[in-house]
Amino acid sequence: MASNTAHDTSTTQKAEEMRLNRSLENMIQKVNDIKAAINQFLYKIDHEHETLAWPSVLDSFALLSSQINSFHKLLGSDGMAALKTYVFVPIQLNPDKDLLLDKLTSGRVAAFNHEIVPDYLRTKPEMKVEQKIKTCTDKAATLSNDAATKQINSLNKICNSLISQIQNKRDEWRNEESHRRIPESSSPADTLNLVSAVGTGKGLIEQRPLSIPSISAMGTQAMRPELTQHPSMIHPRAPIPTINMGGPNRVSQMRPNIRMHPYGYRQGP
Repeated sequence: MASNTAHDTSTTQKAEEMRLNRSLENMIQKVNDIKAAINQFLYKIDHEHETLAWPSVLDSFALLSSQINSFHKLLGSDGMAALKTYVFVPIQLNPDKDLLLDKLTSGRVAAFNHEIVPDYLRTKPEMKVEQKIKTCTDKAATLSNDAATKQINSLNKICNSLISQIQNKRDEWRNEESHRRIPESSSPADTLNLVSAVGTGKGLIEQRPLSIPSISAMGTQAMRPELTQHPSMIHPRAPIPTINMGGPNRVSQMRPNIRMHPYGYRQGP
């Protein structure tokens, strides 16, 4: 029984070690991705600041934000080892420079000595931070429930007011930006002039009054094509031509066989 228990314990420890190693490898990979994104963004700022555009900056921020969110999801996943249950204890301290540690930390930590360990392995905040936290805790403990509720409601009201103002300003800025981006591409006056020129020739040719005959005259002329107008109704600018068969000294021998209609129309015999 004792041997079986020891075997189960060793198996469990090996599984926990494998899980811890796998979790650490995933964390290191995510941290390296974040580090590469930060280095790329800093390189753009240092070497491309003259030609750097806002879309490129926003793309870099979006990439960095997505990688940080992915790192947070990894820490909260079920396959991640519970790192809070592990105790990290420095086994060996060395005041001399460690080349391997310097390479792993990209030159940030050159030696794992007594000065570095309290800063990098600190589990408690500094004294000043502890005093500020204690002051805020004592002040919160002295407040009654009604006073705390009133303060919470007032803060929520202020936050909601700020959010509404920011949203309204954002909508106004978007509307102004959309109006600026879309220039006016048509003019109602020019469109009207173009339609008038195409339809009626306005502005292209000289306008002349059009003489429209009456409907009764058009109907009468259509029914009787041999009828003509009375001489008194003929426009003075259009004189009636005379027929000359022989010459200027010969009188025409034609007899008019047309009598005048009392209403101004000529009628045959």
